[in-house]
Amino acid sequence: MKLCYVCLLLFLFAGRAAVGADQAVVSPVLSPTPSPSGTGGAAKESATTFPRYGDTGVYHVNNETRPSKNRQKDACVARRGDVVTIYVKHLKAWLNDPRNQDRFPKDAKVTDLIPFLDDVPLTGIHPEQNWAEPADVDSVEIPQVHYLRFTLERTETSKEQWTRILNHPRFTKPMKVSVGFENGEEITTYVLPTAAKTENRFIFTLIPPFRFWLGVAIILGAFIVFLSLARWTDIIRDTTAPLRPDKRWPYSLSRTQMAFWFFLVLAAFFFLWVIIGATDTLNTSVLGLIGISASTTVASVFVDSGRAPATPSQSDLPAVDLSQPRRKICLEICALIDEAKKDLKKLEQNRGAIDPHAEALLAANAEAQTLKKGQIDDLERQLDYFRRPAWKGVMYDLLTEKNEDKKVVVEFHRFQILIWTIVLGIMFVANVYNQLAMPQFSATLLGLLGISAGTYVGLKIPDSEQAKTS
Repeated sequence: MKLCYVCLLLFLFAGRAAVGADQAVVSPVLSPTPSPSGTGGAAKESATTFPRYGDTGVYHVNNETRPSKNRQKDACVARRGDVVTIYVKHLKAWLNDPRNQDRFPKDAKVTDLIPFLDDVPLTGIHPEQNWAEPADVDSVEIPQVHYLRFTLERTETSKEQWTRILNHPRFTKPMKVSVGFENGEEITTYVLPTAAKTENRFIFTLIPPFRFWLGVAIILGAFIVFLSLARWTDIIRDTTAPLRPDKRWPYSLSRTQMAFWFFLVLAAFFFLWVIIGATDTLNTSVLGLIGISASTTVASVFVDSGRAPATPSQSDLPAVDLSQPRRKICLEICALIDEAKKDLKKLEQNRGAIDPHAEALLAANAEAQTLKKGQIDDLERQLDYFRRPAWKGVMYDLLTEKNEDKKVVVEFHRFQILIWTIVLGIMFVANVYNQLAMPQFSATLLGLLGISAGTYVGLKIPDSEQAKTS
């Protein structure tokens, strides 16, 4: 009987020990939190639980340059050039895990780590400072937390990686944050773009708003001033060409092309400076484009300098008040056309009453009818001009020449250089936005643009010679 009691007591004791062991395994482990100063110190217990190695990796990021009001709850918002602290749990266990040794660099240590943004390794950026809380241990009971401080700067070795991170820029972008080695091995992270908790999110500012909008205001203001000058002055007009019906010179294709590349390169240069902070973004292709457009303008001015100044005749300019809106100008020209047609009809009626033998009177009547028909043609040409939208008038200036019959003819060499300029401009903008770099056009493509420009200038020479002899 005593033996039965002893067995029962041993059974109860073993069951109690087993229950105690289970409770020890599932009991929560208190995680240490960094000291307020961010420089280490004694660990403080937190109510947050971190289950053993299932929670290994990066779990939080702080911005030391622009700290938030509540660093433990707010998402970390940073930009290029900021100093951030990345919190990693069980880092030493990950480094010392035998299963990882074949994938790590030889003699890998904490100071060899680099930050990863969206799985892109920022090579050459190593921890400026690293410390651990609590002591340098990593056990089941006390998960070690490392704090790694990095400066997110664009170095010579990380230029290509920053381009991969910042391309297709928008103002802000949630990113995955981790640390690892330059060979691509990185530790698990809980700082993900889709993280449910705010404190586990890292939001990167690709375009600094203040700097961006200040630059936009400056460039846009300069462009508005240029458009005003282009409309009311002769800054990009061809002052050797015949006057338009509105008593203004037409726009010059070569000067317009030069202004186009100037503003495009200026905007791209500023955009790249805002995004990547570089001022050495110009390349030989950009210099070639600017050089071709400038050479085209100089050559055009040289050719046009030999042309006799255009003297507008009365038939070129409408006898109406041009300060009025276009609608009223068209109404007045229509009235002049109706009046001229009535005069022509009277001349035709008077011719029937003239003696067939009065040759002088018949010749005078025929000459008057010819002049009146010419006046009607001039008025209809002027009416056609003022009925066009303003943008269409600019396109006619860039694409057309006025021949000896005062007819507007679209020239293919003008059309060719305009289309090539637009196509290369679209490629230029797409490359700057997608690759964050000025495009590298091949010598063949630049040569093709140069041939188009040379053709444009070459075909202006016969027009200049013809103007001298006329």
